[in-house]
Amino acid sequence: MTLLRRTVAVPFHPMLFSGASVVLLVAHNAEGVRLLDGQRPFFVSLVWGGLLFGLARLMFRAVHRAALLASLAAMLFFSYGHVYALLKTQQVAGEVIGRHRYLALFASLLLAAAFRIRKVGQPSRWTLVLNRMGLVLWFLPVLQLAGFAVQSGVAGRGAASPDGPPPARADAPLPDIYYIVLDAYTRQDVLRAAYGLDNTPFLEALEERGFYIARCSQSNYARTSLSLGATLNLAYVEDFFPSDSTIGMAAYIRHNAARTFLEQAG
Repeated sequence: MTLLRRTVAVPFHPMLFSGASVVLLVAHNAEGVRLLDGQRPFFVSLVWGGLLFGLARLMFRAVHRAALLASLAAMLFFSYGHVYALLKTQQVAGEVIGRHRYLALFASLLLAAAFRIRKVGQPSRWTLVLNRMGLVLWFLPVLQLAGFAVQSGVAGRGAASPDGPPPARADAPLPDIYYIVLDAYTRQDVLRAAYGLDNTPFLEALEERGFYIARCSQSNYARTSLSLGATLNLAYVEDFFPSDSTIGMAAYIRHNAARTFLEQAG
């Protein structure tokens, strides 16, 4: 118990708050990104938190006060984009307050005021509180990622394969195939009716290059992952995907029936 208290009393919350930004982001987008995609930014964020702690340690000889300043700087840095997105359309007296010049000035003033941390009494108490807050901040997204990894592994065990016999391998070199998805780019009549945009020159230029334009096209599913899975596996999702959610669909997109067929063809 004494060892646990001493461990919790070590000010490691700057790294916790820095790393939490990446963990939360990956957990929020778990259906669209792989866990390994967050590996590099995760370690970079930890190093960034450590550097902030080291710089603050040079300013304040007291370890706990330095950790307080480093955590505040980390929270300001990683929350800046979210605050900007929240305020970029907000106005006060006809002036948009969500501008970088205002937010940067406010953050600078707040960070400058933080130097009064040297006057905080018993900063070790804040270390205990912030360490626990950082651990709690990690708990839910890590739990979510663990559950997602398990469900994704179970759902992706039976990645789809093409029906029928494998194709004969071609002797001559085959052309490359590029599957380009203009995600959320709506069709011509909707663009014209909703936004007053006429993209006829763009579509005609595509047709001149040999592209086929489906003039009254409709998406087969409301989620991009489901549409990609159905298209690349040449079947409706309910015919090959053993889940009611999109968890695990990434495996069927990466290891799809069309890819298997083309690999067998050479």
